[in-house]
Amino acid sequence: MKIKFFFVVIALAALTSFAHAQPSYNSGDFWVFKVVEKDFVRKEMAVMNGEEYLAVYDGSSFSFFWLDRSKNREVPLDTNGQEVYVLQDMLPGTGKDLLKFPLADKWDGNYMRPTSPRSTRMETGTAIVGTENISTAAGNCSAIKLSRTESARSIELKMTYYYCESKKVIAKYRMESFSRGSPGGTREIELINSGNRSPDIARRN
Repeated sequence: MKIKFFFVVIALAALTSFAHAQPSYNSGDFWVFKVVEKDFVRKEMAVMNGEEYLAVYDGSSFSFFWLDRSKNREVPLDTNGQEVYVLQDMLPGTGKDLLKFPLADKWDGNYMRPTSPRSTRMETGTAIVGTENISTAAGNCSAIKLSRTESARSIELKMTYYYCESKKVIAKYRMESFSRGSPGGTREIELINSGNRSPDIARRN
């Protein structure tokens, strides 16, 4: 009986780990995100408001593009720019540890946030809240809901986001920033399209 119980525990642990394993990507996978920003005190932070962005996987790395709808073209983004810095967080394994695999109930960490005039060390705390069925412009999915705080000196960021395993990305994200306890602005990101196509198409601009 003890041996049987042992194997049941091992099987359940393996199943849980598999269910929350880091996603694997295929060449040509793409995602389109829309960003809405409101009430940022520091205007240089609100450079993405109302814009749509494309992320494409070419088999070895990700590329990011701003979608210029007025000219129907895809404009490559500076890999060191704020837009890429923000968008990477939507894709597991490319940004900070918004998703740390295999997913645990909660975890703490830190990272260096690029700020002016120098980088700031941010202390982070992340926890799984539960699961929730969500609706996005890219479709419905069963998602893992997480909450997160980041803090350093007078800066605090509070985040709620939803990881959709079937889409391999964070499909909904909301961040509230605070400076010395006062609201400093919000950023919301939503997945509006995803699929697979030849990565060569994404390089036409």
